[in-house]
Amino acid sequence: MNFEIDNKEVKQALILLKAANKNINKIFTRSLNRTAQMAKTKQNKLIRQGYNVPAQIVREKIKLEKAKPGKLEAIVLNSSKRLSLDSFKVNKIKPDHYKEKIKVSVKKGSPKVLDGGFWAFFKSKHNNLGLYSRSGLGRDTLEKIYGPSAYQMGTNSEIIEELEEEVKENFNKRFEHEFLRELGIK
Repeated sequence: MNFEIDNKEVKQALILLKAANKNINKIFTRSLNRTAQMAKTKQNKLIRQGYNVPAQIVREKIKLEKAKPGKLEAIVLNSSKRLSLDSFKVNKIKPDHYKEKIKVSVKKGSPKVLDGGFWAFFKSKHNNLGLYSRSGLGRDTLEKIYGPSAYQMGTNSEIIEELEEEVKENFNKRFEHEFLRELGIK
């Protein structure tokens, strides 16, 4: 079996590789940013598989620092600020004062009775309805009840392992795609 390579094709390939080499930082930046965006979406999905929380609330708590040609790293940041308990699945949404026990389901399939918790408007903010409990005696002893943060929900070992696999696979695909795109092949 014989192969002949035309000198013209070799020169053309070298020109394409030089052009890609000049833009390698741009290729890495695009690949990293797209992979980080995919990781953010996947983490949101994985969190919602285990917790009763709407996608929009989780999406607001996961931030993305994009890569730049001078700084080749993309960071997915999870907020450590805890989510109010009313962000999760609650059986009673309206403040029917003390008629029935309120059940809150933070994790899927595990509703818990909220002892001492009740719906209230507080701190004179417009439409500040939330789940509160008393921390002592007196008028201003209400405290808002909080659940876990996006960081706590999104950093358990199963989610991290699955995300790492997904990120490695996606980065390789994205890098190949962006490289071929820069060469003008794809």
